[in-house]
Amino acid sequence: MLGPSGLTVLEHVLDVLAPHPADIVAKLEAFARLNAITAVFVQNELAGGSAAQRRNARLPAARRDLGRAPAARPAARPAPATTGGPEDRYADILTRVLTALLGPPPRT
Repeated sequence: MLGPSGLTVLEHVLDVLAPHPADIVAKLEAFARLNAITAVFVQNELAGGSAAQRRNARLPAARRDLGRAPAARPAARPAPATTGGPEDRYADILTRVLTALLGPPPRT
């Protein structure tokens, strides 16, 4: 559901994506996913690092220590170098999601 400025934001996103060769359906799906990702970031920020979040952050290490690694592990590739927390990676994550959904932007 779009908020009070949702139509304005949608129009802006479509204007920004206008030069991209992806079809309108892909662009609308990208907009929907951007909204979902943004909502998750906002909810995480509002949660303020609850005890459950700290516990969940330790879970992969605990599973590894017990020798129960997740069954489906992606191919090994180096993690991007980051500074700061997840909120500092917002633009990078959105760029990667858009590239995955729409393909690389056209070269100018």
